[in-house]
Order: sequence, then structure tokens, then C-alpha cells
Amino acid sequence: MYRTGQALAQPWVQTPAFLEDRARRVHAALTALNDVITELVRARRLSTDAPKYKAWKALLHNWGEWYGGTGITTWLWTGTDATLETYELAIRDWTRWVEQNFPGTDLPTPPPTFGPGGEREALPAWAIAALLMAGGFLAFKVLSRS
Repeated sequence: MYRTGQALAQPWVQTPAFLEDRARRVHAALTALNDVITELVRARRLSTDAPKYKAWKALLHNWGEWYGGTGITTWLWTGTDATLETYELAIRDWTRWVEQNFPGTDLPTPPPTFGPGGEREALPAWAIAALLMAGGFLAFKVLSRS
């Protein structure tokens, strides 16, 4: 199986530009996986009447509706992160399904997932240290007033 990957920055705070770039990666991954599924249909290995094929097309339709309706404010909304994570996980599930049901199929690498248990980094050490120092200072002030 041929797979490629690229290292990506994994920000602690997701900026609008990062979210927009993430959506582009999801779009590219869905398009690439759709090419694979279309090829399976052409090779008559997957029927267009199959419930799984219809579910795949529904996922693509839902993505198209959401992604087609994005605008400048989409990348400022905090729910965008969760929406993208949902599609990232769906791509992983569909990739796994194709691998299991059509062994030997050349699949693109799914995009990374940036949610809980995904590739988003934990708090940086400096942020943890700053929070501990601020908490210690506040505790000192509260206790010293008594």
C-alpha cells in the first residue's frame, strides 16, 4: 500500500488560518478517497446500490453543503474545530473500511485528527508553569489576608 504523509504544525490554539487550511486538507482527502471509491465502482467491486456506497455519497453531500457554505466568519466560530474533527474521523473510518473490504487498494493517507486523542499538542510547558505560578501567587494572597 502506498502512503505519503507530511509533518504539520500542531497549534495549541487554532487560528482561523489554521482551521481554513485544515478544511482544505479534509476536502483534499475526501476528494482523493472519492477517487478510490469511484475506481472500485468502475471495477465493479462496489455497487452503487450498496448501502455503504450511499452512505459515502451522503457524507460527501453533507461535506459539500457545509464547506460550500463557509465564509470568513466560519473560521472564527469555535464549532468549526469540532466539525472538522468529525470529518477527519469519518475519513479514517472510511479508509479503514476500504482497507478491510478491498485489500490491496491504493489509498491516500487520511489527514491528521486534531481533537481529543488526536495530534493536537498538550499545553506547552511554559503555559503550565505560568498557570502554576499564577495559582501559587493567588493562593499566597488569599492565605496572607487571613
